[in-house]
Amino acid sequence: MSTTEGAEGQSRYSDLMKRIRSNDEAARGELFELLRRGIGFFLKRENGAAPTDDQIRALFEKAMDSLAGDRNAENPERMFAIIRLMLFQEASALRNREKSSASAKPEKEQLARARRVLDELPQVEREVLVRLYLREQPREKICQEMGLTEAQFRWAKSHAKDRFRTIALAQDSSDGASGTS
Repeated sequence: MSTTEGAEGQSRYSDLMKRIRSNDEAARGELFELLRRGIGFFLKRENGAAPTDDQIRALFEKAMDSLAGDRNAENPERMFAIIRLMLFQEASALRNREKSSASAKPEKEQLARARRVLDELPQVEREVLVRLYLREQPREKICQEMGLTEAQFRWAKSHAKDRFRTIALAQDSSDGASGTS
C-alpha cells in the first residue's frame, strides 16, 4: 500500500467517524461493512469457529459505544486500537464461556450418576452418606437423630462407601458395554 493510499484510507475512516458522531446511520453501516470481514476473520482465528453475524454486529456496536465519548475517535489508529482490544476481550470471553459450559455438563452428569447410585443403597446407608457428605452434618448429630451408636455409624458409613463404589463401578461397566458413557 502506498503512502497516498494509506492517507486516503485514514481520511475515509476519519470522515466516517465524523459522520457517525453526527448520528449518520448510513456512515455507521458503511463502517460496519468495511470492518465486518476483519472482525469475523479475527474471531474465527482466535476461537476456531466462525462467529455469527449477530456476534460480529454486537462487537462492532460495543466498539462504537466505547468510541462515542472519545474525542480522539476520528483518529483511525485510536479507533482500531479500541476495536482490537475489544476483539481480544470478546475472543477471551467466548473461550471462557465455552470452557464453563463444557465443564458444567460433566458436573451435572456426575451429580445425576451419584443420585442413581445413592438410590440403589439401603435407606440407612443412603441417609448416613447424604447427611455426612452432602449436608455436612456432624457425626454426633447423625448418630443422635438416627438412633445409631458410634459403632453402628462407623459400620453403616464404611459399608455404604464400599457399596457405593461397587454400584458405581458396575454402572460404569454396564454403560461402557452399552456404549453410553
